[in-house]
Amino acid sequence: LFRSRTVGMDKTPPAGTESAAAMEVLDSQFRSASTKRLEMVVMKCKTQCDGIEQNEVAKVYSEQIKDRVMRFSGQNPGSAVEFQSYFDFVGHHQMLNPFQSIDHQSILLMWTWSVPVELKQKAEAFVIELRDFINSMGEFEGAGAMEVKLTGNVILDHEMMVSIFEFAFHEVKTVWLPILILGYVLRSARLLLLALTPMLFEILVGFGLMYFVSWKMTISYYALMMMLMLIMALSWDYALFMLTRYKTEREAGADVEQAIVKMVASSGSIVVVSGVVLSICWSVMLGLPDMFKTFGIAAASAIMVCVFAQLTFVAPVLAILPWLGPPAGRPHEDERENAAGSTLASVHQFRSGMYYCMGKWLTAFPCNLISFIVVYVLMMPLTTRFLQNFDVPNFEFTEMGHSFEMTMPRGSQAFNTSLQILQDFDFEMTLMPILIFATNDLSLGPESAGTVQAPLVNEELFKLNCEMIQELIVGTKDKPYALKAKSFQSPSVPIDKSYVSSPIPFARDVFKEVFGRMMCPSLSQMNLVRKSFLSRNVLLTQTSEHLDLMWEEMVRKNAMLTVVNPAIDPLGPLAFELEAQVGSVLQELQERGRQTIPGLRYFMFSPASVVTDLISVTSSALPMCFLICVLICFTLIALWFNALLVPFKLFITVIVPITWTYGAAFYVYEDGVLESLGIPGLSPTRNDGLDWTVPVFSLTFLIGLALDYDFFLFERVFEFRSKGFGDRESIQLGLSATGGTISAAGLILGLTFLALVFTSELPMMNQQGFVFVFSIVIDTFIVRTVAVPALLSMSPWLNYWPRTMPEPRYEWLGQAEDARANVRISSMNSRDTSVDSDS
Repeated sequence: LFRSRTVGMDKTPPAGTESAAAMEVLDSQFRSASTKRLEMVVMKCKTQCDGIEQNEVAKVYSEQIKDRVMRFSGQNPGSAVEFQSYFDFVGHHQMLNPFQSIDHQSILLMWTWSVPVELKQKAEAFVIELRDFINSMGEFEGAGAMEVKLTGNVILDHEMMVSIFEFAFHEVKTVWLPILILGYVLRSARLLLLALTPMLFEILVGFGLMYFVSWKMTISYYALMMMLMLIMALSWDYALFMLTRYKTEREAGADVEQAIVKMVASSGSIVVVSGVVLSICWSVMLGLPDMFKTFGIAAASAIMVCVFAQLTFVAPVLAILPWLGPPAGRPHEDERENAAGSTLASVHQFRSGMYYCMGKWLTAFPCNLISFIVVYVLMMPLTTRFLQNFDVPNFEFTEMGHSFEMTMPRGSQAFNTSLQILQDFDFEMTLMPILIFATNDLSLGPESAGTVQAPLVNEELFKLNCEMIQELIVGTKDKPYALKAKSFQSPSVPIDKSYVSSPIPFARDVFKEVFGRMMCPSLSQMNLVRKSFLSRNVLLTQTSEHLDLMWEEMVRKNAMLTVVNPAIDPLGPLAFELEAQVGSVLQELQERGRQTIPGLRYFMFSPASVVTDLISVTSSALPMCFLICVLICFTLIALWFNALLVPFKLFITVIVPITWTYGAAFYVYEDGVLESLGIPGLSPTRNDGLDWTVPVFSLTFLIGLALDYDFFLFERVFEFRSKGFGDRESIQLGLSATGGTISAAGLILGLTFLALVFTSELPMMNQQGFVFVFSIVIDTFIVRTVAVPALLSMSPWLNYWPRTMPEPRYEWLGQAEDARANVRISSMNSRDTSVDSDS
């Protein structure tokens, strides 16, 4: 599952989009192109060197690397390896050597290979072995010593995977802190052991389920990481809910059976509803493109496995081994006197402490109104910042970040090497190129035109393809992403002076005058270079060989492929500007070309075009997913309590705080308000801002998370109100009964995700972790502690409508002169009265 059935991030084009249609044509006409990968090795002199072509160390290293690569090719014929290096061009008179750096201190080796799914594991193992071999080369310090580094698609993907799994291992090593909190709340080593035991089972079952899912769809490393973190956090949270209730019942004097029944009936129900709500919130991601679906499946699977484990493990173990739990407490004296005394005694343990005192003031008018308004006013700047990057009418995040760097580990040697190559070499070969292909008939199949004299249905297509390249070169002139002739790989690429070299001054002038105009070669001229005896054997041997190879790969009877290698971040803002410009040129050429080539169609496939379609489809689907999530979850809560209006109250305490979370994220990762702290996980990545995937991955989860703790609080409020406590008293007791447990659960969940901020080397994961942690902290210590109790105490009859609640029998927060309040206060024993006066 980890090695052969996972990817860093599945960016499969959404069905029905231009990039999906392009990928379909690419797979049908140029099958090898969709699985092609590029790896590069750069060698740099450790000391100043002259005449690097005479460096024997470099020659030996080059031959050793080539030998290993070609040996892999021989063992795996399907890899279709094509190897080129600096030494292939040394002494050649026809072309400049593109594999030498501008300062003549570095040389380049590269190979392309096909890495289909069945070869992925072998290819990855090979590059890891090759990387270790290359690193050993760099240890040599003698004459002609070279610094040797490896980069490429496969090694970058491996480094991403390693970074994610190293984070997972770090997460496992730091579990002691959440365990410490869990132990402090339970205050029992035996209960702590019981809480920790199900986790191993949950991890095995959760990842086992994902193994079977991987047979039908590609699994992301990130999805597996999220599954592990959710299992760790929710396993402890749910155990905390269950065991604290069991402990409470036992301390109140219930026997083992009564305590278990009460635990399962109350906390067990909460765990089930919580699990269902969270699973629904993640499952709605199935309505989004494929890259998000595995997240939803992994998260929902993890949550339901945790629910199943808690219900089927904790209760039976406590029944079989009751000594694991606390002993039964002694019933209070008033419990034996009358029913009222029994009810009051059952809440005695909740009538003290910080949360109990807070409940007294938060439920009193006008303190409740003032508290609620103060919280929302203080958080208003975060909502205002959120609205700067959110289009409310269209329900769409705007001006979001996207770059390849945000998906790569900080300090990645392979990634830094790829950037260095772009700077040092006047040779534009990128790891993620733009693929452009033109066709006028897809019915003929992918038969190569490498040996066909007239390969295209219409020779106009060949000419039009060259004109397309010319227009892109002219259109991007003086832009940061300016393209040159050497930026393109195509049989019809215009010839310019960068392709030719001559030691004769007169010849150089001729080349500058003639080829500097970017002449478009005709099909017959290119065939002459490829096929004539003089070209192949005397004048243009290497040029003819390379052109023939390119022809075999890029020309079909009815289609032509052009590869564009812009020297920019393939997912950065400039890539999207270039993608828009290329699209505009292709649209114009398509309309013009159809006058002479009926049915002509241009396709473009690139990282930027795929992400553009992903953002477009996701932005269209996200509002519906959000609406479905909210409707199902709030309907479930309304039906559970038979209270139709309480969801509308909770809506205010769920949706608005989400704007605070994203507002804070924009402040941190776009405005850089915490950059001065020097913490990488809290600093922007260049000017990339908040990654566009962060809200998509987190939005519905934040809804479920907020509802989870609100539901847990309201369930206790509802329980106390059903027993006859007054409206304010029920809220006060509910807050006191759940305050410590929810705070501990929030700390455990927050600490689990906090590792994403401080220990993950992936900027995108830092941002995701910040959003989760900020939301958890806000919801646990502000919304649930202050806003929800205050809101519930305003017109409390709305909390239960249309259900009819029993007449209040136990009230102590009314006015002192209220006769009814005095009667109820007098029904309490002196100990309870003393506690009340203290509070």
